[in-house]
Amino acid sequence: MKEMKIIAFTFLCVIMLCVSAPAQTPVMMAQAPPPPPLPEEQQATAEQISTLLDTMRIKDQMNTVLDLMQMMVQQQMQQQREVLNSRQLTREQEERINNFLQQRMEKARDLYPINEVIADAGTLYQKYISREDADVFIEFYRTPAAQRLIDVQPTMSQELLPLVLSRMESRVKAFAEETGREAREFLK
Repeated sequence: MKEMKIIAFTFLCVIMLCVSAPAQTPVMMAQAPPPPPLPEEQQATAEQISTLLDTMRIKDQMNTVLDLMQMMVQQQMQQQREVLNSRQLTREQEERINNFLQQRMEKARDLYPINEVIADAGTLYQKYISREDADVFIEFYRTPAAQRLIDVQPTMSQELLPLVLSRMESRVKAFAEETGREAREFLK
C-alpha cells in the first residue's frame, strides 16, 4: 500500500512536469512571490495555447506517462500475484484476480481523462502566458532540439521513475525508522 502511495505521488509529479511550461526554479520562487495572472488583453489566445500544447505533444507525453505508470502498477500486481500464488490459488481464482486488477487499472486510468487534464492545463497556461511568449514557445517547441527533447523525455522518465521510487522507498523507510527511534527517546 505504501508503494502505491509513492507511485501515485510520483505520477502526479510527473504529470505536473509534463504539462508545465518553462518555470522558475525553486530558489527563484522562494525569493519572489508567484506572478499574478496576466490581464486578459495580454493573455495568450485559446488558439495559441492549443497550438502550444499540440506542439509540445502534451497528449502523447501524458499517454506515455500513463503507460509507464500502468506498467509499474502491473509489476506491483505481479509481485502481489506471486504472494497470492504462494497461497495455492486455483487457476480460476488467479484469472478472476487478474481480471479484477485489469478492470481496476482501466477504471483508474479514466478517472481524469487526458483531454480534461489538457483542457485544464490550457486554461491555466492562458492565465500566465502572454501572446508574445506563446508565439516564442511555439517557435521553440517546433525546433529540432525541442522535438528531440520531447522524443527522449519518455525514455528519461522510464529510467528516472524506478530510480526515484527506489531511492524514495529506502529513504522513507530510513526516515520512518529514525523518527520512530527519536519519538521513543522523546517519550522516555
